[in-house]
Amino acid sequence: MDNNKTSIYKKLRKVLSLTKSCNENEALNALQKLEELCETYGVTKTDLKTTFIDQNEEEEVIMFNDNKRFKTLDYPYVIIIKAVTEYFNGTVVVAQEGNIKYLKIIATESRKIQIELYSEFLMDVMEKLSLKAKKEKVDSGRSYRTNWKKGFACKINTRLREKKEQQEREGIPNSEIPGIVLVDKNARERSRVQKFLNVKYPRRKNVKGCKLGTGTQDGQNAASNVGLDAQTTGSKPQLALKGY
Repeated sequence: MDNNKTSIYKKLRKVLSLTKSCNENEALNALQKLEELCETYGVTKTDLKTTFIDQNEEEEVIMFNDNKRFKTLDYPYVIIIKAVTEYFNGTVVVAQEGNIKYLKIIATESRKIQIELYSEFLMDVMEKLSLKAKKEKVDSGRSYRTNWKKGFACKINTRLREKKEQQEREGIPNSEIPGIVLVDKNARERSRVQKFLNVKYPRRKNVKGCKLGTGTQDGQNAASNVGLDAQTTGSKPQLALKGY
């Protein structure tokens, strides 16, 4: 894609994003503007979305550090970060400096904000629900809440994998992006991330699994009811959990 076309598509993408505004007037105005621009440049909305996927091929793969530090791995935390990162076609490495461990995340540049926002959203839900569950079971053992969070995190991981598989079969609802396009795009993006990983960390060790116990099933049950399409709230950007 030449520079002129790239500039046009970037402009159209910005207007397209405004059509999803919570402000009805802003969304309507953006939709009218989008239709005018698409007609001017001879671009359909389907072309716009599909081309956006193709542009990811040009994106730089980056590595960035997670903020949390551990002496002993917090398995629920690691599982959530890994689940969200892999949903967005990235990967996670456990790094260590002295006796302190932390996570390095490898993904394409535009995925960084998505990974950070949705990891934060799911962590917040996990902490709040686990505290509530612990209060409701006052006679539960000391490890109940930890096991609850492990169950929660594992179930979220499973659900995100299933969600991605469904999207690749059926496409993303209301996006006009067919599943076959996603399969190809995701595979290419993961391949580029894997090449970056192999160069940076040619020798890697697998993280050992964690033990489960009383409370795990309760955490899994709670995670089954968490809305994965919910938007994050607050001053940060609102993004729906989508795989593109």
